[in-house]
Amino acid sequence: MPGSWSSAPRRTARTNGAAVGSWCKCADSGLSHLFAYIDGETHDPESGLPHLAHLGCDLVFLIEFQASKSGLDDRYKRPPQKIAPPHVKLDSPEAYLLDLIARWLETEDDQFIEEALVVLNDIYGKGGDEAQTA
Repeated sequence: MPGSWSSAPRRTARTNGAAVGSWCKCADSGLSHLFAYIDGETHDPESGLPHLAHLGCDLVFLIEFQASKSGLDDRYKRPPQKIAPPHVKLDSPEAYLLDLIARWLETEDDQFIEEALVVLNDIYGKGGDEAQTA
């Protein structure tokens, strides 16, 4: 990958190495180089460097972005699926609670846990006796 490192910051307008950067642009660049290589083109006509060197560089950036949780994670986020056991009605507070937990597991965003605690309090109340009548 010699040479591809030195052209990466200039070509992608990075201001601080791997501290900033779009994950999707980096992946798109890697895919472009991979497809060009698959199509029989060994070297990038713009830089003169091997497509595989550019691909390797893009992969290293992506690995660093993910490991250090840096850059702009602009990947598509699939909406979480509602998961509820068959005995739980989908419009029930219990189903909403399960959905909040699933969202937290996917995103690790504490706002979902905070909302889950509110729902738990609503379901079971402060004394816990209200849940027995449901």
